[in-house]
Amino acid sequence: MRHLSRVTAQIAVLVIVSLLLPSIAGAQNRSANDMVVTTTWLAEHLSDPQLVLVWTGGTAPAQLIPGSRALPHERVMTMSAGHDLPPVDDLVATLRRVSISDASHVVIYGEPMAAGWLFLALDYIGHDHVSLLDGGLEKWTAERRPVAPVAPSSTQGRLTARVRAAVKSSATDVQSRGTAGRAIVLDARTSEEYTRGHIPGATWLEWTNVFAEPTTMVFKKPDELRALFAKAGVMPGNAAITYCAVGLRASVLFFAAKYAGIDASDYVGSWRDWQDKRLPTEQ
Repeated sequence: MRHLSRVTAQIAVLVIVSLLLPSIAGAQNRSANDMVVTTTWLAEHLSDPQLVLVWTGGTAPAQLIPGSRALPHERVMTMSAGHDLPPVDDLVATLRRVSISDASHVVIYGEPMAAGWLFLALDYIGHDHVSLLDGGLEKWTAERRPVAPVAPSSTQGRLTARVRAAVKSSATDVQSRGTAGRAIVLDARTSEEYTRGHIPGATWLEWTNVFAEPTTMVFKKPDELRALFAKAGVMPGNAAITYCAVGLRASVLFFAAKYAGIDASDYVGSWRDWQDKRLPTEQ
């Protein structure tokens, strides 16, 4: 009887686990699938307590999506010794000032290159729940959704850095991984820039190609992006290193690669750093 009881209990556990598996899988996939959120989704979740909505770019418009924090792009970049992210402590302090915490779901919109760069910054410090708003403020206002004046952040976030060094690539990384064939180097600049000179072996993939329509800044679907990257030579199992002039356009391409499920890094110094180091180029 005891044996039968144990068997019955084991069967019951297996049944419960089998019933729970679909919901567990859904929970695991949800974080991967919400790297891009729609304006409809955002409208339905504006009051979520963990949502932190951040506009980034140059000068913030007078009217933003209600509840937005404004984060000037210049606060998450440095040009003093080449284009790069600020030191980790400074970067974390800046992000805390716009109320970002470890548990936050950060939704970014604004100027596309600045948005890509802010995603890169958050990925670099190890924040896992970050999305970009598809179509941004332009799509939001075109749909006649509400806007409001920019309000200062009222609370400090509690954010911990868990640095992912591999998110950023250096010239040395490009030489050791890219030109050695362990990663596909992607040039996000225009075809004219690429033709005038590029990193040896780099493949041209202009950053605007990741959008269904560049004017709307609505991203292509992940399967479309995978096909786009595959055409550029990034096959399943490949890693990608993106670069442009100073890493900004490359950050959008970096985001799109991650959205498509590709292991990617951004050569943040990009073409300017490559030339400053007088490294080989080709045309």
